[in-house]
Amino acid sequence: MCAIPHFISGAMGSYLFYAQHNFPTVTFVGNEEWTYEGAALDSSSFMKLNPLMHWFTANIGYHHIHHMNSRIPFIAYPKFGTLYQKCARQKQPP
Repeated sequence: MCAIPHFISGAMGSYLFYAQHNFPTVTFVGNEEWTYEGAALDSSSFMKLNPLMHWFTANIGYHHIHHMNSRIPFIAYPKFGTLYQKCARQKQPP
């Protein structure tokens, strides 16, 4: 009985992990060009999800924020995502 919900949640988690690291504009660079910020922002995604899915996934749609600083609690991801978007428009680091 418990195997079906575990299978479904595991499949969804695996898909989210795959989709957030493999998308059309993902960039991979060599050691010489690699930077922490570049890897966090250019090699992980932001997924627009509805509020219910953000709740179920602990805001992991803000995956780039997670990669920038894993110490930021998931509940604060939307706030930092908004801050990052404002800084990106002004071309300043967050």
